[in-house]
Amino acid sequence: MSRLTVEEKLNLVLELVEKHRITAYEIGENTDLNSSGVHRILTGEVKKPREKTLNLILQYIESRIVGTDIGLKAAEPIPEYSRKDKVEEVLQELRSLRREFTYSSEMIAKGVELSLLNTEELLVKSEELDKKVSENSSSLQRLEIAIQKSLSRKA
Repeated sequence: MSRLTVEEKLNLVLELVEKHRITAYEIGENTDLNSSGVHRILTGEVKKPREKTLNLILQYIESRIVGTDIGLKAAEPIPEYSRKDKVEEVLQELRSLRREFTYSSEMIAKGVELSLLNTEELLVKSEELDKKVSENSSSLQRLEIAIQKSLSRKA
């Protein structure tokens, strides 16, 4: 029974209560549940009762009908910190995937753009890229020299 969904458990409770003429008052008297809360579940006022509540009702119904307790227990709650950690971990992974996707999309777009250009435009773009690479290389060299000077002054 512990493998049933909450909806299936609710349907089973409603079916068994009707079949065996069990009242909300009776359930409330024989469990730790409030009979008015049970009544709201049985009348459909509560659309999504907690699984723990349904398990307690099913335990009572089972013990009343069969005379034994099947020992349904509510699942142990996941500690709040682990859910938060897991959410943060998933968010970080999603951010990483988004960056990779964005980068891949940009590269595909550039590849498509370049494939659509004619040969003459490719040469122009290639020359522009060479010029930018050269400029960046020069800038990096100047930055490296400035950092080395700064480090040598501190030493």
